[in-house]
Amino acid sequence: MKVHFIYQLQDGPFGGGNQFLKALKKHALMRGVYTENLAEADVVLYNSFEYMPQAAAAKLRYPEKVFIHRVDGPIRLYNIMSDQRDRLVNLTNSLMADGTVFQSNWSRLQNLKFGLQKSPFRQTIVNAPDPVVFNTNGRILFSPLRKIRLICSSWSPNWKKGFLAYQRLDQLLDFTRIEMLFIGNSPVSFRNIEVRGPVGSSELARALKAADIYITASQSDPCSNSLLEALHCGLPCIALRDGGHPEIIGEGGALFEEVEQVPAIIDSMAGAYESYRSKISVLHIDSVGNQYLSFMQQILDRVLFRDCQPKCLSRFGYARIMGAHMLWRLSINHRLRWLFH
Repeated sequence: MKVHFIYQLQDGPFGGGNQFLKALKKHALMRGVYTENLAEADVVLYNSFEYMPQAAAAKLRYPEKVFIHRVDGPIRLYNIMSDQRDRLVNLTNSLMADGTVFQSNWSRLQNLKFGLQKSPFRQTIVNAPDPVVFNTNGRILFSPLRKIRLICSSWSPNWKKGFLAYQRLDQLLDFTRIEMLFIGNSPVSFRNIEVRGPVGSSELARALKAADIYITASQSDPCSNSLLEALHCGLPCIALRDGGHPEIIGEGGALFEEVEQVPAIIDSMAGAYESYRSKISVLHIDSVGNQYLSFMQQILDRVLFRDCQPKCLSRFGYARIMGAHMLWRLSINHRLRWLFH
């Protein structure tokens, strides 16, 4: 089996999907199954709504290939309810996806609720970061003799990434006992929380290993890559009880519903730090990557044994996808004109 990703990977600081797909591609290369040549591939992976014209054109040209759709979101839950990208995701999944991968069971249920059709082959597979970078090697040990070091991070400045909660924590926390660092793009300034701009993965990992506790207040986040990076670096985590956070954290942290609960949670976690840390349970990229490859092979085998056929995208279906993509682009342009005029 040969696999190909329709996704232009970005180097340096970037969003969680990009970082995960880099790690997944690295795993596929190590297994000797990845090809840069689309024509050589048996299975093609495309991601959410991204590079949809290229994905649709590829399905139109190669109807015999198995196409796997890695679904995000629902996007409208962490953006605005009129966001057209979910419509594009649902349409392409129906017309060209032979298999669907969800990043959490929460995402799976919510996408079905918001109109995604059940596909014959579907599986929930959580993400994992690059273990060469995000690991527990060189971690600075927790000590009750110094300030508790709290950290959070976000590539996106979207308010639903938890910034209202962080603003409240900036006022609420006892900064004589706690220090807090935010790494990434923030739409607000803080008085007490230290802000550091976006950094590369290696620098982010060093900052995580120097911290004690990771916190995220992101809303409707299907599978936070930032949260997983922290867990893989051995940090107990505090997260808003929402999205895929409960599935990811398990017993390796604590959940909150109101930001006012956080100070007490920090104290409790600091008092039983090793107990929380010892219960962190995350999947290595090898396990995650093998789940992806096994899922792909399962569908490909069914096709080869003629138990099923890959979906054939018609020219009319292609035109529908391109029309939906154009409507989304037009809606973005309209919002930008409204913002800047």
